[in-house]
Amino acid sequence: MVCALRRLAKDKRGNTLAIAAAALPMVMGAAGLATDTIQWVTWKRELQRAADSAAISGVYASAQNASVDTAVSSTVSRYNTTKVGLSTGYPQISYPTSAGWTSAVQVNLAVQKKLPFASMFLSTPPTITATATAALTDDGDFCVIALDSSTSSGVTIGGNASANLGCGVIANSISGTSAVGTNGNSYDLIASPVAAVGGLPSSIRGATNLKPFHVAMPDPYAGKYSTDLPSGMTCKANTNASGAKDGSGRLNPGCYNAFSPGTITLNPGVYYLNNTGLSINGNTTITGTGVTIIFTGTAPGTLSMNGNSVLSLTAPTTGDFAKMLMIQSNAATAGNSNKINGNNGAKLDGAMYFPKGTLNFTGNSSPATKCAMIVAYHVDFGGSTDIQNNTTGCAANTTVSGKVVRLVA
Repeated sequence: MVCALRRLAKDKRGNTLAIAAAALPMVMGAAGLATDTIQWVTWKRELQRAADSAAISGVYASAQNASVDTAVSSTVSRYNTTKVGLSTGYPQISYPTSAGWTSAVQVNLAVQKKLPFASMFLSTPPTITATATAALTDDGDFCVIALDSSTSSGVTIGGNASANLGCGVIANSISGTSAVGTNGNSYDLIASPVAAVGGLPSSIRGATNLKPFHVAMPDPYAGKYSTDLPSGMTCKANTNASGAKDGSGRLNPGCYNAFSPGTITLNPGVYYLNNTGLSINGNTTITGTGVTIIFTGTAPGTLSMNGNSVLSLTAPTTGDFAKMLMIQSNAATAGNSNKINGNNGAKLDGAMYFPKGTLNFTGNSSPATKCAMIVAYHVDFGGSTDIQNNTTGCAANTTVSGKVVRLVA
C-alpha cells in the first residue's frame, strides 16, 4: 500500500490540469477587478469633465448676474455621461476665495453604483468624486472699451486710420464675426489684446493677439460719478461774460449753459456743461491741467472738434474726479455722436466716458493722447486719423484689467 502511494505521488500526469484549475479563480478575479477598475476610471474622467464644465458655466453665470445654481445643474445634466445619477446632495456648489481670483465657483460631484465583480466583496460600492474650481483671472490691460452689447460692431476702424494705442481694445458686442469691425486694408489697429464677447475677423491689421468670445467687460465707471449739478450751483449764460474769467483772463470752473470760450486756458476744477456741448472750430486753442468736463442736464451736449483747433487737457490726479477728463451723463440720447475731426490736434491725458455716446476719431485728426482711457457705447476710428496713445509719463494713467474664465483648481 505504501509503495502504491509513493508511485502515485511521483506520477506527474494531470498536474497541468490541476494547476490550471487551482489558478482559475485568480485569473477570473483579476479579469473582474480589471473590468471594474476600468469602469471606475472611465466614470472618474467623465465626471471630472462634467465638473470642469459646470464650474466654468457657474462663473459665466455669475459674471452675467444669472443663477449660478441653474447654470451648474443644467451643465451637469448635459455633460454627465456616466449614465449614473448623482449621489444625494450633489452637485455641491461653493465660492472659494484666493489672491488673483474673482467670482470663483467650485463644483463637487459624486456618483455610486454597484459593479458585478466588486459587489461580491464590497457591501457598499465606492464613491467616485470630482471637484473643479473656475474663476475670473486677469487677462490683459484695456484702455478702449465699447459697451454696446448688441450685434452691432462696438469698435470700428477703416480708411487710412492708424490707432497705436499701447494697450488693449475690447468690445461687448455679440456680433458673430465682427464685434470689432474693419473696413478696407489701409488701416492699422496696433493694440494688444483685441478682444470681444462675440466673434472677430480672422485678422486685424496691426493686432497680433486676438481674443474672440471673451467675458464681457463691465462698465468700469458705472455708478461711480454723479453728473448732477452740485447743490446751490448756478450756471453762467456765456463763458465770455466778465464773471467767467479770472483776473488773468483764464476761465474758472463752474456751470455753463453755453461754452464757446475761444482760445483760453482753463483753471483746475470741474466744468459742468448744462444742456450744451463743447464745440471747437477754426484756430481755437483750449488748454488746462487738473480739469474735468461733465456734459450734464436733461439733454446733455456732445464734444465736437473741427478745423485746426487744439484741445490740450490733463485730468486731475486727486479728488472725486481723479483721472476723469470727460464724462457724459447717462441722460444723453443713445448713440449720440462725439467727434474729433478735421486737422485738429488733441493732447488728452485722462479718461473719456461716454456711456451712451459714440466717440468718433475721423478726418485728418492727430490726437496725441497720453494714457487716454476711452469708455463709450461705440468707438470709431476712420478717415486719416492718427492716434499715438503714449502710455508713459502720464499724469492720469488708467487702464482696466480684463477678465477671462479659467479653471484654477
